[in-house]
Amino acid sequence: MDSVTATDTQSKSIPEKPSRGIARDVGLLVIGSILAAAFSAITVFVIPRITGVEDFGYWRLFLLYSTYVGFLHLGFGEGALLLWAGKPLSEFHHELRPSLKFLFWQHSAIIVPSCLVAVFLLPAHTRFVAIAVLVYALLQNTVTFLLCGLQAARRFRPVAIAVAAPSGLFLFFALLCLLRGRPDYRLLIACYFVGWLLVLLILWMSVHPLRSNYTVGIWKLGKRCIWVGWPITLANTAFSLVQTSDRFVLSSAVPIYQFAQYSLAASTMMVPVAIITAAARVFFPHLAATDKEQHPEMYGQAARMIVLSWSVLLPYFFAVDFFVRHFIQQYIPSLPAARVLLLSTVFIAAIQILQSSVFNLYGKQKHYLVYCLVSVAISLGLAAGAIYAFHSLLLVAAMQVLSLAALWLFLARKLSPLTRESWVDLVYAILVFGWSAASLWLASSLSSNFLLRSALYWLIATGPVALIYGKEIRQLGRVLGQLRFPQLFACIRGPAFSEKQ
Repeated sequence: MDSVTATDTQSKSIPEKPSRGIARDVGLLVIGSILAAAFSAITVFVIPRITGVEDFGYWRLFLLYSTYVGFLHLGFGEGALLLWAGKPLSEFHHELRPSLKFLFWQHSAIIVPSCLVAVFLLPAHTRFVAIAVLVYALLQNTVTFLLCGLQAARRFRPVAIAVAAPSGLFLFFALLCLLRGRPDYRLLIACYFVGWLLVLLILWMSVHPLRSNYTVGIWKLGKRCIWVGWPITLANTAFSLVQTSDRFVLSSAVPIYQFAQYSLAASTMMVPVAIITAAARVFFPHLAATDKEQHPEMYGQAARMIVLSWSVLLPYFFAVDFFVRHFIQQYIPSLPAARVLLLSTVFIAAIQILQSSVFNLYGKQKHYLVYCLVSVAISLGLAAGAIYAFHSLLLVAAMQVLSLAALWLFLARKLSPLTRESWVDLVYAILVFGWSAASLWLASSLSSNFLLRSALYWLIATGPVALIYGKEIRQLGRVLGQLRFPQLFACIRGPAFSEKQ
């Protein structure tokens, strides 16, 4: 018996309540996501501190374009996840090896000619970034594919490690580079690669994809997975373009110094976006597990809780402002744009956690794709108009918030027959958004002290927010009051740990 079959047999021999397994899996993903958010928060402020402004700009340029490399597998990973979901690893382990071969040849057909074009047509700085992005595509998509296999088999411990490890390892290696001097963007990209290579090694050791023979055809398997997964990948890529359309336009429209300033402003969203991603991973399976009759109530509660949480946590900007002014003064010009961009996180959360989940659950992925593509065109046009006509980075940020708000409102109305979300619900959300944004601006103008600003914000914003979402505040208080952290960690660590205790 090979190692994969033996592991599965062993896991089946230990009886475990389904609710306990779900709680442990959710706990593992949440802890991994919290660690990733913490590492991301540190990275946001450390990297600009240890490198120059232009090097930071090229580093952020690499990160921007690496956001889109998932498109190159054309839905292969998502298709594999849908085809394998719920099966033990032993049932599809024989398909891992041909899948990896397909990924390699698929990416080679794109990467090799693209690298040749970059060598002959691009200047030195952007040439290095372009080639690094292309090579990273193969690395990142291989990791994504192995993660999909582990998620399908419900092995979440290595998935949780892979969620937290890349940002933590990158931060460690970047700080290690300080021993030899100030790192430039090339060295930062190299550190990023090393971190992802170690994650690939961890996942590789978890599944041992080359340890089995296969009879399935490589190209037949590839076509089947792509056919199933391409709408999801295209929709995810389109929404990523909506989220980054402002930086996409600025990368070719402004000098690298201005791009670096705006990128620092945008990078302040990394922490809330990491938390949003964690919440999306948790919300979708819970929504899928409930009866459809309960979906509208569950959707409405989650929608109100997102707006409430966003409003409460908005003073996060004051911490960003404090750190930038005291430790990386060269990025002070980015703060007005950062304050505006943070307003958009409530719309990103609503779209990514709620609306995309409903579209996928009800088989409307292609509709979601079309809406996102239209939004991409609009957001690119607004960003281009703001920078070319008015030469204002602050206006570009405002147009980005407007684009995401418009997409959120449009999707909400399209889904209203399924979610039963009324115009009254949307008006309440808009009122809380507007009042919270005004409270943030007013608190910023009344004081420069971090703690006093935060207190002023909550003092100004609490009344109207509590009036509209008082029920959700009481519900959140009850949930927090019922938490028992020792029981939670015992559940996360699993049955073996409890028995030893």
